[in-house]
Parts: sequence; structure tokens; C-alpha cells
Amino acid sequence: MDLAELQTLTERRGGLVDSLDPFRVDATMPTPDIVGQIEGFLVGHDAAPDDPLSPPIENRIELDRYALSTLVYAERPDGTILLMQRAQGTAMAGQYFMPGGIVDPGETPYEAVVRELREETGLEFDGPMTMVGCYPMWIYGQDFLQLSFRGAVSGDVVQSHEHTDHRWVDPAEMIELFSPAAVATLAGDDERIADLLRRIGEDLQRYLAVRVS
Repeated sequence: MDLAELQTLTERRGGLVDSLDPFRVDATMPTPDIVGQIEGFLVGHDAAPDDPLSPPIENRIELDRYALSTLVYAERPDGTILLMQRAQGTAMAGQYFMPGGIVDPGETPYEAVVRELREETGLEFDGPMTMVGCYPMWIYGQDFLQLSFRGAVSGDVVQSHEHTDHRWVDPAEMIELFSPAAVATLAGDDERIADLLRRIGEDLQRYLAVRVS
């Protein structure tokens, strides 16, 4: 069973995916084979006794539920990646971040990252994209599972209304932005922001490890 099939099984709240009950994720492993990190099992679903996907289970476990979101490390031939400055009215307004967004109802994460890249930047992938990692985050008032991808792009950036600026940067130079001192400065006393920044930094390290492998 792939991510798209699991996504379809868990669509709720008006079609928006807000449940990843089948997933347990080790988000610290530096490997692009993220599907291999996800160990699925179905629990807590009401179904007919003969339902092959939901057999009766004693002592069902209540698991966290997540919406799905994506981001992309959009790469140019010179090795730089694209950062977009988030506009006012968005989460982390004023900060630079990789393009991406929520997986819409009926989309696979792969389809969503292609759409989000096009909508936010006007860019298209030059070839195949690969998955880098995933991590939980709390944003927009709920829990998300962020799925990160990488891929080569070309062309000129066309900013959407969600952004006010963009820049191409050397990803290796971004590591210091997620050092303990930098995280403490940016987050202040808000542990939710600190946790989000630490997870972004960990995913950046996974991305850099994949690039040199």
C-alpha cells in the first residue's frame, strides 16, 4: 500500500486529509527511502467484521492524526536552492522558506508538490523528483506531517501573492540558521516555534546528506 492509497483511506473533515493513523514515523533517519521508514498498521477504524483492511483488534491504540503538507528543495544546476519570503497573513510571515503547501483532497503528495511549485514560483521540475524526509509540525492550529522532496528546476521565478521576495542560496550555508543559538533567538519563549525550527534544520541535514551520497 502506497502513500496515495493510505491518504484515500484516511480522508476526513470535508475531504481534507487529517488522519495518518496507520503511520509511525522515524523522522531522524538520513535516507531518501522515506516510505521504508513508515511502518503502517490500521487501528481504531470501525468496519464490518469481514473487512480485510480493518479486522477486529483488541486494545486499539489511539495514534496522532496529521494533515499532509509538502515542501521542495528546488535545485538549480549551480547547486543553489530556492527560498521564498512569506507574506503577511501567512505562518512565519517575513521568513524565507522552501516552497510547498497542503496536499489537496484526491492528490498524492507527488502531485501536490508539483502543483505547489508551479503555483508559488511558476517553475516546473526538469526531471524526476525524489523524497527526502518527513517530520511532524504544528502550524495553522493543527498537526501536520511535512513531506520534503528535491528536484532540479529551471526558468525564472514568478512569485505568488503568498510571497514578497525570493532568493537562491547555498543550502550548506543555511545550517547555521538552525543552530541552537539561532533557534533560541528566533523562537524566543515559544517552544512550538523552536520545535518547528529544529525539525526544519534536521530535514535540511538529511537533504545535504542525500546530495553528497
